[in-house]
Amino acid sequence: MYAAPPLRLLILSLATSTALAKTITVGIGTSEASRPLHVPVGKCTDVDEEEVYTLDLKQPCRAFTGVMCTGQTVMLHPGEHTSERPVPVGSLLCE
Repeated sequence: MYAAPPLRLLILSLATSTALAKTITVGIGTSEASRPLHVPVGKCTDVDEEEVYTLDLKQPCRAFTGVMCTGQTVMLHPGEHTSERPVPVGSLLCE
């Protein structure tokens, strides 16, 4: 039976944690359902949801009304953001 050298395991675990560190999970709540959305850090991610009631953020993110990070924008700090009226979220850019 072959055991991987400790250095190989260390490199593999560092690569895995680095890959995971480059995305965050954003909770998004619509009139239909709530779901997690995996967003790459520092890259524009299209959401294309017309009726968002809740965004739950772990890091600061900019929410845009248009896709490809266009349209009106608002900077949201970590935490849960809710609205009684639906808000269009076309895309997100998280730091």
